[in-house]
Amino acid sequence: MEELQKENINLKSLLDDKQKQIEELKIKLKKYTSPEKNKRYYEKNKELLNQKTKEYHEKLKQENPEHLKEMKISVEILTLTSIKRENSVDKLYLPVFRDQPLHKSSTQHFKCAKV
Repeated sequence: MEELQKENINLKSLLDDKQKQIEELKIKLKKYTSPEKNKRYYEKNKELLNQKTKEYHEKLKQENPEHLKEMKISVEILTLTSIKRENSVDKLYLPVFRDQPLHKSSTQHFKCAKV
């Protein structure tokens, strides 16, 4: 019985130590993930970052214009999908008929599709 109590006390102390360690690490992590810090950095170095991106795009135009086209297309697709999501009508589901059932044992020959 005494051994169990000692073990319990040891485990509690270990738990307390680990919780303190977790709190210390959270504080350290906050230093690096703070949005205010990132915001200040980008405000201070806005011109430098813009210049670097322009240089990168110029380099990309010369070296690999196909990749640049793919990037532009993907950005357009993302913007269009976000606009469609905003303008969608309560995400209605309507049946779309299929040739084969969804599952071998299923008798349904349709699936639901978003409108």
